[in-house]
Amino acid sequence: MAYSKEEIEKHLIQSIKMLKESSSEGLSEGPINNASAILYTPDKKLSDYLAKLEIEIDKRNKRLPDALSNSGIGKLMEQIAFLCFKGLIGYSEIKSFQSAGPQYDLIVTGDSVEWAFLCELLLINGCKDILIEVKAEKNPIKDQQFARLCSLLGHNLSSSGGLGVFFSLKGASGFPDRNSPTRQRSLSDARLRQAIFMASCKKPIIVFDIDDIYQLTKNGSLFIMLRNKIRDVEQLSGLAVGAPIENLKQCDLPKHLLELTVH
Repeated sequence: MAYSKEEIEKHLIQSIKMLKESSSEGLSEGPINNASAILYTPDKKLSDYLAKLEIEIDKRNKRLPDALSNSGIGKLMEQIAFLCFKGLIGYSEIKSFQSAGPQYDLIVTGDSVEWAFLCELLLINGCKDILIEVKAEKNPIKDQQFARLCSLLGHNLSSSGGLGVFFSLKGASGFPDRNSPTRQRSLSDARLRQAIFMASCKKPIIVFDIDDIYQLTKNGSLFIMLRNKIRDVEQLSGLAVGAPIENLKQCDLPKHLLELTVH
């Protein structure tokens, strides 16, 4: 008997819930990672838009006359963010509007059982809205820009908002460098703002850079990166969290313990 995608999703959620309820230690990462392909299915058009973004970034870097402006690249990135988040299970609507105050780029809303379960797996229980802001600038997101999203999530969406997401080209100031050989030991700039907001409001704000965004054509990738980045807001590992995502079981251990994980 063939099952529809909706039926498979419902059976999957029921199975994960049963696993969670049957374990006194909670649900391990294995079943969650195995289910990630159902929790996030990228839109078929996403690859084409990412290829266009790569071309336009290269044109801008080379200062070619036909290169898109910052606002043009920003609109392209908004389209990419829209295509990405519509691939999450259980969302009800994605909208962009101009309110009386500052503009929201995108708000992803969910009120279904599937959405509630997705948010539970993402460690943001009770979240109704995800607020997304796109930054197409050549420099990392500044502390003042990060503070603006904190204000929107903490005040304008104080009841319904549970997660803030930046889609950016260069990440955010003060965040760990994925190419650095050493672990970050101090907090500054936007990274410090992220930690303070999480401690005071219990709402994570996470950042995707261009390397992360290029990975989002893979099944399950957005869910896995969201979960890993949300967890890192609390843990503050000092490491860059995000792409690549091939190794789902991550071992952040010193050498004398890491050697014990080798089979």
